[in-house]
Amino acid sequence: MSRQAFSLRQGRRLRPIASWAVYSSIVVVVAMAVAYSIFGVAWWANGEDAVSDNWIGWTAGVTLIASLVLSLAAFLVAALAMARREHRPMLWLPLWLFPVLAGTVAILEFFVIE
Repeated sequence: MSRQAFSLRQGRRLRPIASWAVYSSIVVVVAMAVAYSIFGVAWWANGEDAVSDNWIGWTAGVTLIASLVLSLAAFLVAALAMARREHRPMLWLPLWLFPVLAGTVAILEFFVIE
């Protein structure tokens, strides 16, 4: 019995680039959840003074910028994979993550952040 790579079509292998897009999006979701959980707990405990001008605010800001860049790269790679008709079960995650993240940042910037 020979071992072959999983494929949705006979004789066609899935490329690791599509997997990279999915795994990068998972990393972005986990990093954002951890950073903003820390931010939320600190804000809840001590208010604005707990998150301004210290490592908690810096971590949240750097995580947001890095997440936007990485999710944009994953979005472009996933779009390329879809254009090449490579279908992964979780390829929808990078295709939705960047627009949702960018839209959330835009809405927060316009209506919440002064």
